[in-house]
Amino acid sequence: MYICSDMAKTNPIGVRFDIDILERIKSELALKTPQAVLNWLMEDYAKNPPPGLTGLDLSIWKAEQKAKIS
Repeated sequence: MYICSDMAKTNPIGVRFDIDILERIKSELALKTPQAVLNWLMEDYAKNPPPGLTGLDLSIWKAEQKAKIS
């Protein structure tokens, strides 16, 4: 799992999960905490381009994602 070490921390916020989905994700991915599930979901979301991006916009988005990983 990639976590950006220079990522700014935000103020704590409350997040509610559907308990059945939370437990299923935790068990399928061997994640131990709700925070680990949230981190995984955020990373997975960042890997997929927003809907509707095509052509040059999609190329720019992909380049930005590569730059974040490097």
